[in-house]
Amino acid sequence: MLERRRAHLAYWSRLSRGVQSLLDLDRQLCTLERDASVYAGQIVDSLRSERADSLGELDAVVGWLEAWERGERDSAYPVATGLYSAEDRAADWTRRLTRLARLHMPEAMETVVPRRPLPGVRAPWRLITPQRTVVTAIEHTGRPLVAASLRETEASHRAIVREIERAREVVAFGLETASTGGADLASEAVHNALFLLLHHRESASDAVPWAEGRLTRAHAVVFLESHVALEQGWLGFLEYLTRYRGRMRIEELSGRLAGHVQTSALRLSRTARRFTDWALLKTGWIAPPSPQVQPVIERPYLGQVLDVRMGARDLPMLYLRLFRLAPVEDPRFLIGREAEMSGLADSLARWESGRKVSALIVGARGTGKTSLLNCAVAGILSELPVVRGQFCGRISRTQELFAFPARAAPASGRR
Repeated sequence: MLERRRAHLAYWSRLSRGVQSLLDLDRQLCTLERDASVYAGQIVDSLRSERADSLGELDAVVGWLEAWERGERDSAYPVATGLYSAEDRAADWTRRLTRLARLHMPEAMETVVPRRPLPGVRAPWRLITPQRTVVTAIEHTGRPLVAASLRETEASHRAIVREIERAREVVAFGLETASTGGADLASEAVHNALFLLLHHRESASDAVPWAEGRLTRAHAVVFLESHVALEQGWLGFLEYLTRYRGRMRIEELSGRLAGHVQTSALRLSRTARRFTDWALLKTGWIAPPSPQVQPVIERPYLGQVLDVRMGARDLPMLYLRLFRLAPVEDPRFLIGREAEMSGLADSLARWESGRKVSALIVGARGTGKTSLLNCAVAGILSELPVVRGQFCGRISRTQELFAFPARAAPASGRR
């Protein structure tokens, strides 16, 4: 009897420690959620500060342009600073919350749900790993949600910096062109850049409140998933299914099953209908369908679309230089060809290492092949002799293909 009572006391003591561990786990989760909320507030504050800095830089550029128009041209053009990307913020959020989870949460703990006052045949103890559960929810669920919630704000801030850089390129182009002739071009470039920046300043939207709401939702999803996983761990799968969340999941699975049954029934009905139509067509009960003739669609030529019914005197000089229907020659105005330019740079690096390299630029007429070559000659190929040529006749033999570059290239030197 003494041994049995001693075993009962040990069982009750272990029950008490198991219940106390659950209470401690709830307290630790609350502490982690509080620290995570504080850090989320810091992220939102940093977003507001970044937006204020970006708008301050835009206002500084606007002030510089206005001072240039007034004749104050001694200072240099303000330079925009870099931004913190959404992926970097999400990675920093993951590292910090992971460190807090390892600081507050135990690696493993024994839990119990008291069901009977005396020991039974089956041990009620369950071992759970809170630290790994919370870290998994943070890394696999939280990080993508946090990155997605911050991309809209990142795009808004990058748009401000992009407009500042575009205005700088327009002003630099106008000043460089004005130095070789056409003094009015610099004034037009500055006025145009100033107008565009003022327009963007008025139309710039604030995406920080939207990001704050999405960030709050991401935190809620992470800790809800952690609570659900931990509760399933100390209750067990079968008992968890009998709880409220388990019933909700059963209802969700039932709804999905009903949807799959309905979809399968529709597919079976369509298959049976197609088979019936095919059988009636083969037996001659129905006539074969006649193909429908599509109507002829006439579209205007590209020249008619691009035909501007204004004289050259009606357009500003800056527009006449920038918006010409001609290949681009300045690399600053070559947009969307970073991958192609990188490929040409790789080919150049291989050629400089002594290997034979051939690069072929393929594209339809008017897609920017000549512009790409012009900007490559002005950029990565500026220190090398470049031979350019074109042919109008048809090349049908290999000897003709080899003879054409031989005639165009100089007599000596690498080609």
